[in-house]
Amino acid sequence: MTRRWLDYVGNIFEASDAEPPTVYDRVSQFTHRISSDGYGPLQQALTSCGKRACRCRVRNVPAMGPVDCPECKKAEVGPRKVFYDTEFVERPGSLELISIGLVDLEGREYYAVNADMPRDWVSSHPWLRANVLPHLPRTTVARAGFCEDGNWLDLDHPDVKPKEEIAADVLTWLRLDQTDEPQWRDLHLWSYYAAFDHVMLSWLWGVMSQLPAGIPMFTRDLMQVAEQLWCDQRPPEREKVHHALEDAKWDRDLYNLLRTRGAGI
Repeated sequence: MTRRWLDYVGNIFEASDAEPPTVYDRVSQFTHRISSDGYGPLQQALTSCGKRACRCRVRNVPAMGPVDCPECKKAEVGPRKVFYDTEFVERPGSLELISIGLVDLEGREYYAVNADMPRDWVSSHPWLRANVLPHLPRTTVARAGFCEDGNWLDLDHPDVKPKEEIAADVLTWLRLDQTDEPQWRDLHLWSYYAAFDHVMLSWLWGVMSQLPAGIPMFTRDLMQVAEQLWCDQRPPEREKVHHALEDAKWDRDLYNLLRTRGAGI
């Protein structure tokens, strides 16, 4: 029965010399018939939401009543835009996470310090000692961990977590809209000089083939957008420079600034 109806639809388009609206009207009438006969799935396949910009399976075919169109919902809500920054220690052929901060346009945020960082690498790195270590949770209680001016990394601080726990937390945070909002919302990642940041983020879960579903395989670079706009203006620096969460908020500030300069982002 279904095959005969499909053949009938094909004949409408092949045999008709009428203008497209007439053809669409005939398909509309046809889908009403099959719907009344219990062929609802076929009706859905032959109808669209009626919006020209939509990527429904069949465009410009009059919809028979409301159609639940995920593409239209994406366009209405827009992607969730996440701004993030990482602090890390590097050696030839290796990068190790120190801390990570993420924020979004809705004001949600996440921050964590890697308890598993190679502390000997960090404490022996002059630039990190001067610019990053002062922002990490520290304690005067002597314990395993780097010591900077008599202060030790506070492994009991709630922001200091094993890397495995950070990976699980970040994945949950990035997937927030899959629980409190519809699951079809896209995710856009943004960072400033994003190349190494994206490596640090994606390596939380392993190699590229292990990237969790729904996590983009690239990060949009705010620096690249600024160059394309010939925009040298930058937001005011926040109080804590090279603090991952504060830098992520600065990235969001830059994004908003670039939008005022005409960036279609």
